[in-house]
Amino acid sequence: MTVLVRLVGRMPHRPYVYFADTAWCPYGPRPRSEVAQRTLTIAEELLRLGCSMIVVACNTATSAAITLLRERLPVPIVGMEPAVKPAVLATRTGHIAVLGTRGTLQGDKLRQLEMQHAGHVTVHHVEGAGLVELVESEQYDSPATAARLQEIWQPLRPFPIDQVVLGCTHYPFIRPALEQCLGSGVGIVDPADAVAARATSLADVQSTSPLPSDDARPRITFLSSAGVDEVPRMQRFYEAYSACIRP
Repeated sequence: MTVLVRLVGRMPHRPYVYFADTAWCPYGPRPRSEVAQRTLTIAEELLRLGCSMIVVACNTATSAAITLLRERLPVPIVGMEPAVKPAVLATRTGHIAVLGTRGTLQGDKLRQLEMQHAGHVTVHHVEGAGLVELVESEQYDSPATAARLQEIWQPLRPFPIDQVVLGCTHYPFIRPALEQCLGSGVGIVDPADAVAARATSLADVQSTSPLPSDDARPRITFLSSAGVDEVPRMQRFYEAYSACIRP
């Protein structure tokens, strides 16, 4: 959802189909092969619905399935990756952290990024166990969220970490609580807008007809593997995050 909001901000007049795999959430603890097959199945359904580009707005799914999707599907595929390079460029202490799910932290993509960009810094892996569930239950700034963040971060306090990479698209929802936990002087790096920028550049190349220029509300079709009863909740997520980043 955090990526969708950024996409709409850059391309407000394009139609979107947003599929939430709520019934299979969270992906992080699931086997890599299961996530890959699930992601492919969803992507194939999105193609049948007429989508001309697919944004895999999940770090775990990207790590498990992006190569498979690009081999199998005839449309542009945009994936997520932890923003290790910007964090490395920004660090002053030489210590950064990647806060992510188990699937992302154990994935090949993160390992490759660290080899490419982080040879001279220390990268701390921090598993955000329980955070996805808190976001899904709309506890963005609750005492339970604050307590869980303190538990997760406590073992890292001896290290001079000054950049934290958000390695899960759920985590921007709890950014205020995370900032409170980390304290001043620690930057938070969210790759969502960079992903939206990449999708926008590909969409501009693909476009063969002018887009409408009015300011109408964006056309978003919300779908969920948990059924139509989930749609109002997804709309609340969209409005909540839109409000968070609105100037």
